[in-house]
Amino acid sequence: MGWLEMKREKSSWKKAFLAAGAVGLALLLWPGEARGAQGGEESPMTGAHEVGAEQVRQFNQERIDRNRRALKVLLGWAATNVAVGVPAAIATEGRQQHFFEMTAAWNVVNGAIAGAGLVGMSREDPGQGDLWEAVGASHSLEKVLALNVGLNMAYIAAGGFLWERGLRTESDRLRGYGPAMMIQGGFLLGFDSILFVATRRHRRNFELRLQPIPQGVGVGVQWR
Repeated sequence: MGWLEMKREKSSWKKAFLAAGAVGLALLLWPGEARGAQGGEESPMTGAHEVGAEQVRQFNQERIDRNRRALKVLLGWAATNVAVGVPAAIATEGRQQHFFEMTAAWNVVNGAIAGAGLVGMSREDPGQGDLWEAVGASHSLEKVLALNVGLNMAYIAAGGFLWERGLRTESDRLRGYGPAMMIQGGFLLGFDSILFVATRRHRRNFELRLQPIPQGVGVGVQWR
């Protein structure tokens, strides 16, 4: 491969990684974010004590239940991939062996993340905190998921790069690792994207049911 061709290849992959980062940033800056007293702006969240504790508890419980279901899906995916990947890596050779090596190793990490998340969910009290804290927790999760979407696209791009390089250099390791990374990145892209949309819709629907009411010199909210 000539110097000019290598330079063009590096430039194309750099653009792919920049595009992945741009997608994550765009989701982080998606308009309609909850704002309140922290930014010094008037918001229907100010004076949140008008909203009943039961509505806040229900909102938190729905968020916890949704996240618990999602983590169980991730844990099931991880367990299946490890259960298949480990014996397959032992039984095969060459490109297939490296494919299953990466599949199993990647999902050991996925399983650890899902397990830790489920433990955290079991300790979370839906009745704790006020309205602002409840909405803030949901909004924080959206930011994490938006960042993950960008990272997942980078994983897919990196896997494609390894695969293509493996084909050119006839490397069994890269030809195995590349497709495995693309598959795992593709699954996580779908997983995080769906959870991001569901979390955002849940928060926005909750906020739309908050009705501003006059409260002295400020603004409060009530449930409708």
